[in-house]
Amino acid sequence: MNLHWLKLFYVVAKTGSVTQASKDLAISQPSVTAQIKKLEQMYHVRLFQKEGRYLKLTPVGERLYKEAAQLFEVDVPKMESLLRQEQVLRIEGNFLAMHLLLPDALRLLRNHNHDLKIEHSVSGSKKVLDSLRQGRCDLAIISSDQESLNLKNVETIRIFEDQLILASSSESGLENHQFVVASSDSHLRDVVNRFCDEEFGAISLEVENTGEIVNALLFNADIVGLVPSALIRRYQDGLYIKETSISNNYFMCVKKNHPQYQELVSFAKRISETLKKNA
Repeated sequence: MNLHWLKLFYVVAKTGSVTQASKDLAISQPSVTAQIKKLEQMYHVRLFQKEGRYLKLTPVGERLYKEAAQLFEVDVPKMESLLRQEQVLRIEGNFLAMHLLLPDALRLLRNHNHDLKIEHSVSGSKKVLDSLRQGRCDLAIISSDQESLNLKNVETIRIFEDQLILASSSESGLENHQFVVASSDSHLRDVVNRFCDEEFGAISLEVENTGEIVNALLFNADIVGLVPSALIRRYQDGLYIKETSISNNYFMCVKKNHPQYQELVSFAKRISETLKKNA
């Protein structure tokens, strides 16, 4: 079997969209469609059927998707883990969670295991969780307005909670309409959109992450934005602030079938305890 064709089928089935699959895989839509057709022709089956604008799996497509999910979400990550010659921990998180939690996390990890190699990267919250599900990272660190994350086959450990603060570099800026937000690939984006609709009417500027929101606030007196209280403390001398009722929770997430599941969950709990002691 051509595993590349199978991977294309799996991503289309998972996303329910050739368009989204082509974006996720950085492959053109016609190429995705053509290669899935080759898979169907090779085995004389139909894997999808169209219902209006949507794709629906056929019965054989549903059975194949379950097996493909096992392969790409469980078996391949296990094989990759076995092939690693050195012990490497891959951490991925959104800007805010990594900025606030990563230093303590790295310090604890290196105290526990001096030989451990650590790779870390920053993405939007939704991409981080997708990386975790597909085995591209071992530990995900994200922030969300929700008090708990109900994710299938994923253990989530709530590390701590803070609050989103409305901030501007001028007092009048707190009342104007130049509202800045971070990327749409964020668990906080929906609640921020609702706040903006109620208080300001429209979003004026979109930036990559929370760090860029702070930069925009510091250098432009006509801009207002929401910044977590844990981060705003470092800049509050240069900003006017106003409290909101929006909570912001920080989580560490581990797949339940990860080979080092118990160790990673234990580590996340130690991080939580350390932060509570230092609070």
